[in-house]
Amino acid sequence: MSVLLQVNFGWDVATDQAMTIDPAHAQRYAELPGLQWKIWVFDPETRTNGGIHLFVDRPTAKAYLETLLPRLEAMEGVHDLRATIFDIKEEATRTTRGPLDVPAPAPGHGARRGGREAPR
Repeated sequence: MSVLLQVNFGWDVATDQAMTIDPAHAQRYAELPGLQWKIWVFDPETRTNGGIHLFVDRPTAKAYLETLLPRLEAMEGVHDLRATIFDIKEEATRTTRGPLDVPAPAPGHGARRGGREAPR
């Protein structure tokens, strides 16, 4: 069953820097095995950054989170890091048109790095 991973963190950088995502960096996420989609978020009032990720299952989300947390913790200016994995109430989500039926890319399909490496 698909799960949502929500990651939020404060990041003390200029708004331009917080809002700019290198297209190559975003593409690596598009090729991440088990990731069905990601929405990138930023609140300029609270300087909160993060993402909402739909993963194919909880073990895949947990494995990704284990690689992500150390990288975020090492970034200068990052604070108040929070991450939560949620089960999805599928029937109600489908009723409200939640995008649950987006297939994850096949491992290695279109991946520049063979689809095995987590984004940096």
